[in-house]
Amino acid sequence: MKKFWQKNKEKLAKRKVQAIVLLVISIIVGSIFYYFNQTGVMPQQAINFLDNVALPSAGQKVLIFSPHPDDETLGAGGYIAESVKKGAIVKIILVTDGNKHGLKDQRYSEFRKATGILGVPESNLVYLNYSDGKLNKSDQAEITLKFKENITLENPDIIIYPNPVDQHPDHADTGELVSSIIRAEGKQIFFINF
Repeated sequence: MKKFWQKNKEKLAKRKVQAIVLLVISIIVGSIFYYFNQTGVMPQQAINFLDNVALPSAGQKVLIFSPHPDDETLGAGGYIAESVKKGAIVKIILVTDGNKHGLKDQRYSEFRKATGILGVPESNLVYLNYSDGKLNKSDQAEITLKFKENITLENPDIIIYPNPVDQHPDHADTGELVSSIIRAEGKQIFFINF
């Protein structure tokens, strides 16, 4: 009887270890799937989609809506630099003040420096100064009007803005407002979501 319990005890210990290992693997795999689902990061194979994105030609106008200082560089930095090299006129609308952590001056300075490196002159930077992280609490009609005014003023050939289903509320709001303006205007504008 003692042998029987000893043998079953060993089997139970092995099964317990197997169950723990399986649980850890499941958590890791689940976390990976959750991360890719939440961040929307494209798989490396999707890099071929970039071949279908046309760059503007000399004289064409590119208008970029950046929710925060750095979104334009992270989301479309390569496109901006190549557009400037080709002679396009690039304007960037910075929607929020980037002051979520009390770093407005530093964030603006970094914004000017990064966009300058990309070739965008300071005169082509527009600051709307809405509160970082609180865009959805701001007057949506007012924001829409400011977006429309900039689109009308610039009359862009290409508009670049965040995807309306982005997980960050400021990104999603910016994307949805720009998208709704483009639909309502019915203009033939080439647009790119970042």
